[in-house]
Amino acid sequence: MDKPLPTLAAAPRRPRRSQAERRAESERSLLESAAALMSEQGYGATTLEQIGQRAGYSRGLVTQRFGSKEGLVARLVEVLHRGFAMATFENPEPHRDGRSAILSVVDYYMAHIAEDLAPVRAYFVLMSESIGVIPEIRSAFVAANRQFHAHLRQKALDGQLDGSIPADIDAGKLATTLMSLATGHTLIWLVDPEIASPEQARQNIVAATERLLGGA
Repeated sequence: MDKPLPTLAAAPRRPRRSQAERRAESERSLLESAAALMSEQGYGATTLEQIGQRAGYSRGLVTQRFGSKEGLVARLVEVLHRGFAMATFENPEPHRDGRSAILSVVDYYMAHIAEDLAPVRAYFVLMSESIGVIPEIRSAFVAANRQFHAHLRQKALDGQLDGSIPADIDAGKLATTLMSLATGHTLIWLVDPEIASPEQARQNIVAATERLLGGA
């Protein structure tokens, strides 16, 4: 006797996603699409229509979500920076002291720049263009850089309080120097990948950071 065909009722039903979940998914897809396109062709050549098509949505949805291309970029910078900050400064494993916390931040930054290249390249392409070509998005980078600087400065102050970093080091100047080392190398590496492998650069900059922090 032939077995009856399975009915639709017998198939497991997938839970229906909420409006908030659908919105979050569409925003994530649009931002990923924007990062990929801008890393490939820059800000000026990338249109809202291209972003929507690549993500599988309409241009109208891009405008609805972000208002404008400048609004989309501001959100993209915020998301990229927040993701980095969460992974580095909000580590659930406590560090021994401020010195080890700073070394961990620098090590993480340099170890992960080559892991997911599209958002890293997009971030630096947009940062460069914000200097002159699209100054209207510069404020997004100013906010991100100041937040990164404030986090590093606080870690340095923590290290001075716990004795792992010499008290005569200027915490603000140290934060600026560390940012310059990390972001400067990343930009050079994006332009010329042959100058140093990411792993060699990581070792070099971690060693330079240890020297800047002084004797432990």
